[in-house]
Amino acid sequence: MVQYPTYTKTSGSVTANKWQHVAVVRAGGNLYTFLGGINVNTTACGAGWAPTANLAPIGYDPAYGASFDGYIDEVRFSQGARYTSNFTPPSGPLTQ
Repeated sequence: MVQYPTYTKTSGSVTANKWQHVAVVRAGGNLYTFLGGINVNTTACGAGWAPTANLAPIGYDPAYGASFDGYIDEVRFSQGARYTSNFTPPSGPLTQ
């Protein structure tokens, strides 16, 4: 069984009916959550945490059976951490 990190967004807010850039990044033993390029939460997740090859619960929390009620576009998995501090979100579609 995979143990997923548990975290709570501590600041910022998601606005209904508006596209927003959200990034969740694992770097070392931390999980960073960014909303609009601003770090809204950093939590320890353990350096050994990793999802299985067959499971990536995007928009779904298996621990609570809860689903995200909205649209998700352009999901990206990267080999390394793209962000660990505030950044300017891309203004156009992904190209690489």
